[in-house]
Amino acid sequence: MEKINIAVCDDDAAFRKTLELELINYSRVNEIDMSVRTFSNGLELLISEIKYDLIFLDYSMGILNGIEVAKKLRAKGVRCPIIYVTGYSEIVYDAFEVNAFRFIPKPVEPGVLNKALDDFIFQLKTNKLVSFVSGETSITIFSSEIVYVEGKFRGCIVHATGKSYPVAQTFAEFTEGLGDRFFLCHKNISVNSAFVERIEGASVILTDGRKLKLDKPKIPELTALLDSIKET
Repeated sequence: MEKINIAVCDDDAAFRKTLELELINYSRVNEIDMSVRTFSNGLELLISEIKYDLIFLDYSMGILNGIEVAKKLRAKGVRCPIIYVTGYSEIVYDAFEVNAFRFIPKPVEPGVLNKALDDFIFQLKTNKLVSFVSGETSITIFSSEIVYVEGKFRGCIVHATGKSYPVAQTFAEFTEGLGDRFFLCHKNISVNSAFVERIEGASVILTDGRKLKLDKPKIPELTALLDSIKET
């Protein structure tokens, strides 16, 4: 796993330091390469040019509150999970507007924080942000939104939920590192197993009824993958 960049934004210096130490301790115990940067207000975070994998936000921070900061981050295209750590329990419903990942009340209990981090790491492993260029447009989506990738000539087509994107990257380049749930069912087709309804002969039947080619020697391997997912 690549280094995880985490931002902590809170106007309480003592709390920032405490949370930073908790995060560093979690990274050591779980042997995760993690970088933590702290900010005393939302404006500092908004001008940061670092791409963060996870952001911790307080609510009451003076000029901009945590909800306003999150809205501006989302408007900039930041799609990483946001965890609110605050004593203002009434903002929990507003937090849903910015697709908050978790809401942790202050004072933070280590067990609650560790559980949130465990869930985040699991999501990071199974649901990555994927950035690419389609035509002249830069696209960023979650890997969970990709139904399958199809190799076409020297590029590929990314079939996502609701839309398909032609991409100049080769099939091999694009599919590398998508995650364990993607399965090479044919030499130029990689399918997200979450969208597989069943195997029918030498075909993969997707949840929307579409059929994809499936090399017969790969049937046992795909069957085992689907069974393992059902058990989780």
